Amino acid sequence: QRELLEFICGDRLGAGMSREVFRFNLDDRYVVKFESIEHRFQNIEEFMTWQAVEHTAHAKWFAPCKAISGCGRILLQAYAEPLAAIALPAEVPAFFTDLKPSNWGRIGKQPVACDYGRTMLMSRGLTNKMRKADWT
Repeated sequence: QRELLEFICGDRLGAGMSREVFRFNLDDRYVVKFESIEHRFQNIEEFMTWQAVEHTAHAKWFAPCKAISGCGRILLQAYAEPLAAIALPAEVPAFFTDLKPSNWGRIGKQPVACDYGRTMLMSRGLTNKMRKADWT
């Protein structure tokens, strides 16, 4: 397992409560998210969220997911460049809850959530309502 991880993964970009994120050695347009704690299902939730929003106007707010392993512990997602504090959006869709600058990046000029394994989509749905972003 470790050898395979080291083969496909480049630099470690960060880690959260249950996942580690690496550049994808085979194509640097992507990152590999490895879920290191069982039964968190953040990769699965993130992948399913992307599938739900992919063909909607809301897709622009999400870093696209490319593929997921059968058990959900490994997720391949588009790489989002880190955002400078000045480039963080003043408003975001109301369903985003974990507003930390490190959970956001940009693809092209568009700010995107690159960590959305936990959102309010289940309770709030794909609302068009925006809210003021508090990045502190």
